[in-house]
Amino acid sequence: MFDELDAVPWASMEHAYGPAEEVPELLRGLISADEDEREIALDGFYGAVHHQGDVYDCTRAAIPFLLEIVADGGVPGRDGALELLGSIGSSGDAAATAAVTAAAPVFLGLLGDPDPGVRGGALRALAACGARSSEIVPALRLRLPDEPDPDVRRAIVEVGDGLGGDGGWPADIVDGPYDPGTRLTALAALARTAADGRTARLALALIDELVAEAGAARTRDERPATPTLIGDLRVLGAEAEDGRRVPELGELVRGLGRAFGDRRAARVELVEGLLRAPRWERHIEGLRAAGTLTRELRGPYGDVVALAGRRLADPEPRVAGAAVGVLEDLFGLAAPAADELAAFLAGTPRVRRQGEDRHEGWITAYGNGEASVGGALKALARLGDARALPMVEWALELDEPPGDVGWVVGALGERAAGLVPLLRRRLRDLPAAAGHDRRRSGLAWGLGALGPAAAAALPELVGRLRAEPDVCVHRALRLLGPAASEAGPVLRGMLGGGEVRHRLDAARTLWAIEGDADAVLSVLLAGWDERPEAAADGLADLGPAAGRAAGARLRELAASGGTGPGAAWPRVRAAEALWRIEGAAADVLPVLRAVWAENPYTRTRVARLFGEMGAAARKSAPLLRDELDAVGRHNRDGYGSHSIDDDEKLLSACRSALRKIAG
Repeated sequence: MFDELDAVPWASMEHAYGPAEEVPELLRGLISADEDEREIALDGFYGAVHHQGDVYDCTRAAIPFLLEIVADGGVPGRDGALELLGSIGSSGDAAATAAVTAAAPVFLGLLGDPDPGVRGGALRALAACGARSSEIVPALRLRLPDEPDPDVRRAIVEVGDGLGGDGGWPADIVDGPYDPGTRLTALAALARTAADGRTARLALALIDELVAEAGAARTRDERPATPTLIGDLRVLGAEAEDGRRVPELGELVRGLGRAFGDRRAARVELVEGLLRAPRWERHIEGLRAAGTLTRELRGPYGDVVALAGRRLADPEPRVAGAAVGVLEDLFGLAAPAADELAAFLAGTPRVRRQGEDRHEGWITAYGNGEASVGGALKALARLGDARALPMVEWALELDEPPGDVGWVVGALGERAAGLVPLLRRRLRDLPAAAGHDRRRSGLAWGLGALGPAAAAALPELVGRLRAEPDVCVHRALRLLGPAASEAGPVLRGMLGGGEVRHRLDAARTLWAIEGDADAVLSVLLAGWDERPEAAADGLADLGPAAGRAAGARLRELAASGGTGPGAAWPRVRAAEALWRIEGAAADVLPVLRAVWAENPYTRTRVARLFGEMGAAARKSAPLLRDELDAVGRHNRDGYGSHSIDDDEKLLSACRSALRKIAG
């Protein structure tokens, strides 16, 4: 094996991090007798030679040697080499895909290998051979009845479906003499192509069978991690599987969720069935499915949320942690679980240290000395629930309060007005921070949400402004408006020096406090060349007081081209400024309707502008109605802790705009 390996000019090729001279060592490492060495070599391949799925000359040159590995039944590591080949073949690189596809007969021959890991790896490689699906799918169908390993049986069904197997095959498996896991996999394949009203009910029945037939609970593999990402993931996976009887349940439930797609009723039925069933394994997968469902699709989720709240009392800490993970990101939609959240927090320790088995506390403390507010407390605070106040106050009093506690104060809004004296003291006495002071910035953010009561903290906010031109301080001062007149002299002093972005921030804040266009307009216009978007935001604040000095520049920005979703934002800002300054809806509506389609993330801001325009935006009403009728969230393709709340704000803005358009 590898007779020609050293004859390849590896050093003249490159991978993600430079010359590929270590590829021979990695290839030899893949077949090492030492398990850790094989893992390190595989990690090296994925980390450099096939970095993030990319294919380089050295990746293509390695394919023949990977094929030598998988063809030799006497070496270890064939499963890892097969997975690599499957990933390289699926990369989209034409030459790599052709080279892997040409080896399809080799992979088919391995479906009878004694090692189930090799058989599973061969299936992953076959999944990349779509050009030969007409010979692969029949071979898989023949193999399925003779395959003894349930994991490999599921993989056969998945690969056959992915390669476009004949439509009758999944139905035959669902109704055939197979184990529940294989039938569930086939059911997911069937659900992707047929709206079958029985699928959720049948899925729950098959899950019941799967759990009933499961053997003893898994014990954790204590093999330590190698110093690699693959090693870390392996250990995390072993921790997650510890004590589980059906570790494959998670992937099966995720597959069903993907298969049901936008059929919300089926996904809700699946989630609720899992959360109502006995045994914690079903609960944890039901909660994970609930998190995905609520993040992707809109809908009334009162029953789902109530069931998630009940799971906070589950004795298995992983279930309680999963329940918190769902509720934390729901914001106002978590209301049906408010009492359960409060009860859970009353009984959980105040501090959870990273690495402990418990999955929640009021705060989580990390090994580096930092801390963050726990998810359950965030969830209760995001509901504006006063029961969160004593816990937030306790966290604020700590010598080293959590870095994000100020934002949690802001979530409570004016209910937290009584914390103003404490917030003032912490702004003064927190230990000095090197660089950006995140904790003080968060406290300023929190003050901005407390309404008029925050005016008492003006000395501290002005002090922060002198120490650091913090955008959160600017926000708090703008929200206070004329009540923050004490900050005027400091802001005026910032208009003439420092970075352009800080001068623009100061101009916008001074306008919000004093309403003096003469003092700020020249600063906004002077900052245009370097930061046109920020200048446009400032001009929008001024509205008619900005006059027509920037009209030409705003029109040019509103009409600017560019590719990618980010190119839409400058046009939105310019259109908003033009509308606020000139009030000519007809001039900006085409821009707003165009960016609505180009970048869904602009829609909340655009919908609010449609509402400002009222009847003048009536031709945009169909966009608003279509948005309200859509099942999927506008930001479902991204992920963030605020994504559900952002989408709910869009829906609210659309409803409000339609009311205003209708008069």
